[in-house]
Amino acid sequence: MADRAREQVADGRSRARVATDQKIDQAVMRIVTDEGPAAVTIARVSEVSGVARTTLYRRYATSSEILIDVAGRIAPMPPIAATLDRDGFQQIVNQLQQVFHTDGIASLMGHVLVANETFQRQWRSQFVGTRLSSLQDFLQRGVHAGALRPDIDTDLLVEFVVGSALAEAALRGRLLDDWAGRVVSNLWPTMSSAVPSASAG
Repeated sequence: MADRAREQVADGRSRARVATDQKIDQAVMRIVTDEGPAAVTIARVSEVSGVARTTLYRRYATSSEILIDVAGRIAPMPPIAATLDRDGFQQIVNQLQQVFHTDGIASLMGHVLVANETFQRQWRSQFVGTRLSSLQDFLQRGVHAGALRPDIDTDLLVEFVVGSALAEAALRGRLLDDWAGRVVSNLWPTMSSAVPSASAG
């Protein structure tokens, strides 16, 4: 029993599974960076990683599933409980920037803009969506607590953040170091109940 426990890592995967995952991750991000996500196929990943096709077919039904699974492993974003103020908002956007700064993710995000609709939908739902849970929770808690304006469109704010990251990654190949600061500076005045609106007075 003890030997079996030592063979597992903290997330419950076996050491053999971790080694295989690492080979797949490295191969996929290499293919994405050099050839684009359209080149990610089970055959190509097997060729680059050395992982048997049968192993890959047992795990994945489509190339989109491979991309999303790999991106999720190399760019994790654990939930955080941020304070309901500008500093808390900055903390969450900083965390998103770290995710989007991960090697290969910016390149993949740029390719997402020209990918087919099915992949875009899966990417936004399975990768982007799960990583925005802290932001969505912050906005909902902020409105409920009165820290944020009750009339803000929380879904639209999330779209602004994602759209900004996608556009910058596509245009520049990466997010600039001050991306998070610019996002907060521009959005916070429109969100906070403590900041007078332009029409006030």
